[in-house]
Amino acid sequence: MVNSRALIGLIASTFLLVACTDEVVVDIVRKGDSVTFTTSRTGAGEPPCVQGLTVTLAGADIAVTPPLWEVATAEPDRCRTQFDYGKVPAGYTPSGPAPLLLVGSRYLVEVTGPGLQGGREFTVTGRDGSLTAATPR
Repeated sequence: MVNSRALIGLIASTFLLVACTDEVVVDIVRKGDSVTFTTSRTGAGEPPCVQGLTVTLAGADIAVTPPLWEVATAEPDRCRTQFDYGKVPAGYTPSGPAPLLLVGSRYLVEVTGPGLQGGREFTVTGRDGSLTAATPR
């Protein structure tokens, strides 16, 4: 038998967790030979504290297809707002080397941190590495 008070508490905690999550916008820019992901909050306030960044193939089943590249920190006070694809910031641990981003492929970058989440799809559109980013979600 389910304890109704415990169930109500669990539901309330879940709603509180969702309500306390800020959306973060991820801007994607090609600078020279690197792809730069820069984050900002959708509203006013402090810059976001991004502690994890993941790049996957857009639409891939993450249960079957592992991320292409990800970096994360376990240090609660370590935060960043900008990441360069394939470059590991001090204090962050990578999943491994970052593979080349292929022309015509669609990717999804997602960021996480305390009380925040965000992401954006992008496509490498030209042989020169030019990008097209989807509308922020």
